[in-house]
Amino acid sequence: KNTRDSADPTMFQPVKAIKLHSMMSKIVYFVVLLISSVPQGTSRQPQVTTGMVWYHEVSGSPYTVSYDERSFLINEQRSIILSGSVHYPRSTPGMWDHIFEEMVLDGLNAVEIYVFWNIHEFKKGQEYDFSGPANLPLFIEKAAKVGLFVNLRVGPYVCAEWNYGGLPVWLNSIPGMGLRSDSPVWKKEMERFVTDITKITEKYLACNGGPIILAQIENEYHWMQYMDYISWCGELVAKLDLNIPWLMCNGMSANNTINTCNGDNCQGYAHNHARRFTGQPLAWTEDEGWFQEWVLSYRGWDDRTAEDMANVILAWFARGGAHHNYYMWYGGNHMGRWAASGIANQYANGVNMHSDLLPNEPKRTHLTRMHKVIAYNAAILLGSKIQANNPIYLLHYNSATDKFENDTQQMAFVYDNDAGRIAFIQNSASVEVVVKYSSKNITMQPTSVIILDKTDSLLYDSAKVNCTGLRTKRQFIFGKVKMEPFVAWSESTQEAIMSAVAKQHPMEQLLVTQDETDYLFYHTMVFTTVLSNYSFVAMDSRKANSLLVFVNGKFQGAVDNHDHTSGNITMSVGISAPISKPFNLTILSVSLGLDNGVYPNFKEMKGIVGNVYVGDTGITDSSIHQTEWLHRSKLTGEIFKVYTHEGAQKVNWSSNISSYLNFPLTWFKTTFTVARYTTDYSLLVKLTGFNRGHYYVNGVDLGRYWLIDFEGKPVQEYYFIPPDIVNYNDLNLLVIGEELGASDTARAVVVLSTMTI
Repeated sequence: KNTRDSADPTMFQPVKAIKLHSMMSKIVYFVVLLISSVPQGTSRQPQVTTGMVWYHEVSGSPYTVSYDERSFLINEQRSIILSGSVHYPRSTPGMWDHIFEEMVLDGLNAVEIYVFWNIHEFKKGQEYDFSGPANLPLFIEKAAKVGLFVNLRVGPYVCAEWNYGGLPVWLNSIPGMGLRSDSPVWKKEMERFVTDITKITEKYLACNGGPIILAQIENEYHWMQYMDYISWCGELVAKLDLNIPWLMCNGMSANNTINTCNGDNCQGYAHNHARRFTGQPLAWTEDEGWFQEWVLSYRGWDDRTAEDMANVILAWFARGGAHHNYYMWYGGNHMGRWAASGIANQYANGVNMHSDLLPNEPKRTHLTRMHKVIAYNAAILLGSKIQANNPIYLLHYNSATDKFENDTQQMAFVYDNDAGRIAFIQNSASVEVVVKYSSKNITMQPTSVIILDKTDSLLYDSAKVNCTGLRTKRQFIFGKVKMEPFVAWSESTQEAIMSAVAKQHPMEQLLVTQDETDYLFYHTMVFTTVLSNYSFVAMDSRKANSLLVFVNGKFQGAVDNHDHTSGNITMSVGISAPISKPFNLTILSVSLGLDNGVYPNFKEMKGIVGNVYVGDTGITDSSIHQTEWLHRSKLTGEIFKVYTHEGAQKVNWSSNISSYLNFPLTWFKTTFTVARYTTDYSLLVKLTGFNRGHYYVNGVDLGRYWLIDFEGKPVQEYYFIPPDIVNYNDLNLLVIGEELGASDTARAVVVLSTMTI
C-alpha cells in the first residue's frame, strides 16, 4: 500500500470515517497520502474535490437519491460513483473490515452486493438465515462504517456463477412454477422474497440515513416474449417505494428502472443509451473480471490486463459515464457447495484483489491512480453534458505520406466549464499513432486513453503502468506451518445402501437430495445380462456431473463432465474384468454444481435422468429389470460429520496411509499449527497428490478442490483458508473428503503466501 500515490491529501475524505485498528496505522496511512504524488503527470491538480460524495458525508440523517441524464444526485449533489462488487458469502465476516478499508484506499465510494436467496432460505418456509457468511445486515453495516454507499442487487435471480443463479432448488417442487417468467406462482414467491429483503434492510436505506442508494430488480433479462413479466417488475419496485433508484442490467428494463450496461467494454452502449433511455445516467454495473472454470483452456481469462481495464474505463468516463463498477473488485472463494456448474473454487482471482485477499499488482495500483484522477476532476466531468455523441476527431500522422490525415479511430472528448477543463484523448487503433491535438503532436499507445488538464499536461495514461516498488511477485513460504502426517478412513458402498429410498426407476438426483449434498447413491441388482471385460455401464445424466461405478462393491471407474453449462449427456465407464450375473450395481452421482444460467421456465436436474445400460441392455425398463432401485443421499462421512472434532471420533482412522491410497471415497485427517500472521499474508493449502473432493478446516466446508490438470498444469493448486476460522498457535483440524482416490498425501502442505517486489 505504501507505494501508492495520491494527487492530493484532501482526495480521500472518507478516510475520516475509517476506524483503523491502531494509532500507528493511522499515522502511517496519512503519511502515505501526504507524501505521495501522481508520477504520470507533471501538473498539480486542484486542491478542492467536488462531484464525488462518500456515505460518511450524509450518514445519520435521511437524504435523497435521484438522477437525471448526467448523473446520480445524492442530497441534490451530483456524484460520480466508483464501485466494486464483493459477495458476502464468498468471504467470511472476519475479512469484511479489511476488504472495505482496502476499497476506500483504492478510492471507491460504493460497494455492489448481490442478495443470494438460496443461502438465506435454503429450505422453504425456514426462518431466514443471516448467520456467518450469510450475515447481509452486518456486511452492509461494515461497508457503511468506512463510508461506502451500497447498491443492493436483490434479484432474486443473480446469475453470478453461483449455484442455480441464487435460486433455491425447492422452487422446482412447486406445482405450476415457471422460473423468471410471467407464472403467477413464480411472481408470488419472488415478490415475497424481494419484499422481505427490503423490509430486513429498510433501516439501511438512504431515506433512513443508511448507505443503500441503489437497488436492482431481476438480472440480465433478454426474453422479449415475457414483456408482461418485465412490466410487472416495474410495478413491483414502484409498490416497494424505497425512495431510491432501481436498476435493471444488461438487457430489458421496466418502467421505474434505469437500464445499465454489463460487459468488457461499454463504449457502444454509451453511444446508444442517450437515444434509447432519455433522462437516465450512464451506469456500468459489471465491468467483467470473469472467472475460472475447471478447464485449463480458460487459464488467464479472469485476469484482464491493467492497461485493458484502464482503457475501457477511461473511454466510458470520456463519453459521460457517471457510474462504474468492477465485477468483481474482490471475487473470493466458493465455500461449501455454492459454486455453479463447472466453476473452480476461487472466483475472479485476477481482479483488483486476488481470491486470497492479496493485492493483484500492478493492476490494483494502476487503477487506483486512475480513480484518483477521476475523483479529483469529477466536478469538471459532471459540470458538462455527456459527450458520447460529440467526439472531436483528430488528425493522425501517416508515415507513408508524411502528412497528418483524418481518421475516426483517434478522438478527443473535452469537458470545459467553470470548474475547469480536462480532455480525454483516445486511440482506438491497435497500433501506435501520433495525433495532433491543441497544436501538439502526441504519441499514443495502441488502444489507449490519456487525460490532459487545462494546460494540456498529462494526468494519466492508460497504457503506461508504473511497477516501481510494487509487490508483483507471489511468494510461498514453506516451513512456517507445522503439520502432522495424515490418517485415513474409507467408506463402504454397502453402508451407502442402508436406509435407502426404494423406487421402480432411478430418480432424478435433486428430487431426492433437495441439493443438501453433492452425493446420491443408486443401487440395484442386475439379473439380465453378463459383464465381459469389454463391457461398459452407460448412464443418461447431466452436464457438470460425475458418476462413480461399483460392481459387487468393487470400484470400476469414474467419469465426469465439468462443463460450465447444463443439459443432458450420456457417460460410460468400462468394466475391468468379466462379471457373471446376477451382480450388485452401485452408482454414485456427484453434482459438480447447478448451472447459474437460469432462463425462463428452466429446471435444473442432476444424477440419472434417463436410462442405465449394462453393455447394450437398458436396465431401467421395469418390464425387463424388475429389481427396485435404492437411493441414498450423502456420504457416510457427511452424515457422521467426520470433518468436525466430534464427528471424527465416530470412525476408526488408520495411520497406515499406503493402504488407503488410490481408493475412492476416502477421508484423510491431520492437524496443523500456525502463528498469527498479518494481512500481508494469506494461508493456503496445497493439495498436490490429492484428486477431487471437499476440504474442511475446523469443521468448515471450504468448498471443492480438484487437481484437474492439462499437460501437468493444475487449474487450481492452492486453496484458501480464511483467517478468522484459524486457531492461531493452537491445533487446527484439516480434513480432506477425497472422492476419486489420493496418490500421495505426503506432498500436501499448508503454507503462507505473500506478494513481493
